[in-house]
Amino acid sequence: MKKPAVPHWALWGGLCIAFVFMACCTRDDGSRTKLYLETYISISHDLHAKLAVLPRIERPVAPTTTTKGRPVAPFGPEMREIRLEEEIYWNLLAQRFHVLTDIYGEAQRQIGNIGARGVDPQAAQAVALRQTSMGKRMQLFLEEGRLAELTREGLKEKASPPDLAPLFEIVSATVQGNVPGLVASSLSVIGKSMEKRAAKEEALRNQAEKVAEALFEAQKAAVDLRTAGSELRASLEQRFPDQDWSFLGQ
Repeated sequence: MKKPAVPHWALWGGLCIAFVFMACCTRDDGSRTKLYLETYISISHDLHAKLAVLPRIERPVAPTTTTKGRPVAPFGPEMREIRLEEEIYWNLLAQRFHVLTDIYGEAQRQIGNIGARGVDPQAAQAVALRQTSMGKRMQLFLEEGRLAELTREGLKEKASPPDLAPLFEIVSATVQGNVPGLVASSLSVIGKSMEKRAAKEEALRNQAEKVAEALFEAQKAAVDLRTAGSELRASLEQRFPDQDWSFLGQ
């Protein structure tokens, strides 16, 4: 049996270990570490700048009545128009997740290309965690893109798609860096949105489970990154007091 291809961002775990090992090979007075982190921060700022200009994708609002005040018929022209708009919406979402994967992938490669020789090991480890976090986020985008594609395909087949709007609200917050604080809360939102209409859609349900797993892993990696980041500046200021580390924030 042919083994599935390993996504390129999944290989960063082993490479990150190598980067940290290289960083331990030589001593640093703080100047190399500062330049290393400044370059990393610059790449991160560019990443968020690209995310900030992405246009918002608005979900179409389905009317409950026709222009004549009558209820919308299940197979009437209004419903056909609604389904077409929904199909366009999910197609745009699927495309957006591909774009997000490309944006994060480019930033991840740029960070990986920063020379780490002579850099403080703790700083190198923090940046390695950032690369791991980005890889987890990209895996989440991959699974969500597939979920959007399955939902779009269901609309084409005139199947009743599940209401996944709460899930994509979580995704939107995640893209902006506002990772929900409670993983259990996020997963419960996904569960509630799926339980009513997706029970008969095996492929859709399985994909939603993959999204839930990827979301959990992305959140866990984000927590690890925040913990390492909060400890890094204090440690560098103590060990390299002659350098200005204010650019790292609080």
